[in-house]
Amino acid sequence: MKKNYFTQFDTIRFLAMLGIILYHYLTHRVSGGFLGVDIFLVLSGYLVTSQMESKYQVDIDEGSYFKKTWERMGKVWWPMVIITMVGLTYLLLFRQQLLVNIGINLSTTLLFVNNWQQILSGSSYFANMLHPSLTTHYWYIAVYMQFMVIWPLFFKVSRRFTKTKWQSGLVMLAAALLSGILMAIVFTPGEDPSRVYY
Repeated sequence: MKKNYFTQFDTIRFLAMLGIILYHYLTHRVSGGFLGVDIFLVLSGYLVTSQMESKYQVDIDEGSYFKKTWERMGKVWWPMVIITMVGLTYLLLFRQQLLVNIGINLSTTLLFVNNWQQILSGSSYFANMLHPSLTTHYWYIAVYMQFMVIWPLFFKVSRRFTKTKWQSGLVMLAAALLSGILMAIVFTPGEDPSRVYY
C-alpha cells in the first residue's frame, strides 16, 4: 500500500502551531495566526483521503477504517475528559464566576458538537476574552471528529458512483467549492466571522 506522507508535513504543522500560539499571545501583530487551524484541517483531509483511496484500490474492507476511527475517537475522548475535569476542578475552587452555562458546554464538548453549540449561542472566537470559557477551544476537536465520521461516508459514496479517482476528485472539488460559496454567503464583511470559522 502506498503511503502518501511527507516529512515536510511535520514542519508545516510546527509552523501552523507556532502561528496559532502567536495569534493568541500577539493578536494585533500576528492577526492571521489563527489560519494555522485551517492548515491542520487541510493536512488531515489530505492524509485521511489518501489513506481511504489506497484502501479502496486494494479493496480493503471499509469497516476496518471505521473501527480505527472509533478507536481514534476514544483516544481523543479520554484525555479530553481528564483535562476537562482538571480544568473544572480549578474553576470550582478558584474561579466559580466562570462556570456560567458549564452544563451545556461540557455536554456538547464530550459529544463532539461543541462548535455547533457555540454557533447557536452566538459565541465569538475572535472577541477579547472578557469571560473566558473552559470549553472555548474544544470546537476544533468537534470539527475534526465530525470530519472523521462524515468524510469517509462522502468519500465512499463519491467513489462508488464515479469510474475513476479523478472523477471522484472532481466531485470532492465541487463539494469544496460549494462549501466556499456557502461560507461567502454566510460571511458579512465587517462583522464577526466566528459563524463561518466554526
